[in-house]
Amino acid sequence: MHICLNNFHCSVTDQMITNVSNIEYCFSFSNIENTPTGTFIGKVVAKDPDVVGNNAVFRYSIISGNVNSHFLIDPDDGTLSVAVPVDFEVTRSVLLVIEVSDFGSIPLSDKCTVNISIQDVNDNPPEFATATLTEFLPEDAGVGDVVSRVSAKDIDSDRNDNNVFLFRIPQDVPFTVDPRSGNVTVKEPLDRELQERCKAQYISYMYK
Repeated sequence: MHICLNNFHCSVTDQMITNVSNIEYCFSFSNIENTPTGTFIGKVVAKDPDVVGNNAVFRYSIISGNVNSHFLIDPDDGTLSVAVPVDFEVTRSVLLVIEVSDFGSIPLSDKCTVNISIQDVNDNPPEFATATLTEFLPEDAGVGDVVSRVSAKDIDSDRNDNNVFLFRIPQDVPFTVDPRSGNVTVKEPLDRELQERCKAQYISYMYK
């Protein structure tokens, strides 16, 4: 009996596994995070020189690695599918051990490993490190002086620049923010007698 794989995601198309206890072969698929239940992942196909009767009838099962039961395998044809959508920020990859058995009077079986890599999508917005930032400035702060710095983070990966973002200030205030570094600088002369306080809203947004 040997195991082969039939799916365009697979990096190996056909491998012999001659020892039932040999599970060093790792077949690879990919799955985009948050794809719905029932999404096709790939197909593991077993072949057996026995071609008649129960010796040629197979049963597939996942025997380990299916943490949180994210994936299902069809016991009759070896099709892998999503059972519970996977979040890339929680799970980056899953390594399954698949067993196939025949229905002979003395059943024979074989095993292989299947590595499923989870692909990130842009499903998390950037978030500021703090909701409110207060600075006390001298009114003689010069134009161009750096008076503060805002920061944010995005837990998405750098795939397709999913975690790249810019800063901006949407109001007309005497300050400007560097879109990449977050440095806040004086844009025009400050006069405490004219304006004692200034409240600026900073926005971080995705850069594409």
